Amino acid sequence: MLVSVVGLLSRLYWHGQIAYIGGGFSTGVHNTMEPAIARLPVLFGPRNEQFHATGELIKAGGGFEVNTPDDIKTILDKLLLDKDYFLKCSFAATDVIHQNLGSATRVVRGIIRD
Repeated sequence: MLVSVVGLLSRLYWHGQIAYIGGGFSTGVHNTMEPAIARLPVLFGPRNEQFHATGELIKAGGGFEVNTPDDIKTILDKLLLDKDYFLKCSFAATDVIHQNLGSATRVVRGIIRD
């Protein structure tokens, strides 16, 4: 499904299985946290280096940087054909969110202490 309406995606993610996040081939990838919290494996283009979350998702196994159509096909095939792998990636995406809960509070406390 392609969506071009602002404010609708965060609700739609809960009905999906896998998310491809746009912007990764132009200005920079859009928000990867919303699909991750909805337990979706997240695919995105190579222009993602400015976002800490994309690196964490890749490292955890819940996010995938794609550079070519073949990359997308390979990842989608594996996710859709291997249920155990799909579940592992889904939980890995959500785990990144849970591991980073409270990070804003920790940063503010650190600033106050300095």
